[in-house]
Amino acid sequence: PFVWVVRDFALRLETSRGEALSPGEYLERCLEQAPGHSPQVEEKNRVRRMLRAFFPDRGCFTLKRPVEDEAQMQGLCGLPDEALRPDFLVQAMGLRGRVFTGASPKRVRGAPADGAMLLGLASAYAGAMNRGAVPTIGDAWQSVCDARNAQAAYAAVDFAGSSAQELEDTRLPLGDADLEHCATMLAEEARACFDEAGIGSPPEREPLWGEVEARVASMVARLRRVNEERGREACGALLRELYAP
Repeated sequence: PFVWVVRDFALRLETSRGEALSPGEYLERCLEQAPGHSPQVEEKNRVRRMLRAFFPDRGCFTLKRPVEDEAQMQGLCGLPDEALRPDFLVQAMGLRGRVFTGASPKRVRGAPADGAMLLGLASAYAGAMNRGAVPTIGDAWQSVCDARNAQAAYAAVDFAGSSAQELEDTRLPLGDADLEHCATMLAEEARACFDEAGIGSPPEREPLWGEVEARVASMVARLRRVNEERGREACGALLRELYAP
């Protein structure tokens, strides 16, 4: 949907005959073809035709000035709702409701895109255009995937590291079967953590998962060494206790 938001709106929404107009009717009047054939008029009419053709689901929201005091405008974000004009609050809540109910989540190649991902896409597009290149969805999406999957890999390694440290501090030594079970669970939980935060297709995700897998394998190898050392220490202590004079 196309939503045109007109801020600081001070006009009267009415026709030349004094008939009331809704914001949606005001938008439709603005999209009507203007008379004339000059290049300027033709360009404006072209834009109006494109907006009507590409956005059949469209609407308009007019917002009055939120406060009358110019000084308050400078710190608008810090003002409580009680300090804002009631008409503005009603209009703002109507706009908020339209966005929340009418806008479906943005998806790129089947993956839902959150705010950080959309920002990454916009940054990649702008960077390509500033370099004089043609922005492509594939390259921009790959950049977003790399950044998000790097964060997912970091989170998975951090989670696995915390779990391995807790296991080392509180449960070792363990029997071989118990230790291998814990190692398997550690790898599976790290994978679940990575998959929950990662995005993209398997070819876009697996290279970074391979790095996580290597880090987890290193943690498991350390757990086996520490477990063996502590097992020997525990057995030695038990033997000394049993055969003490």
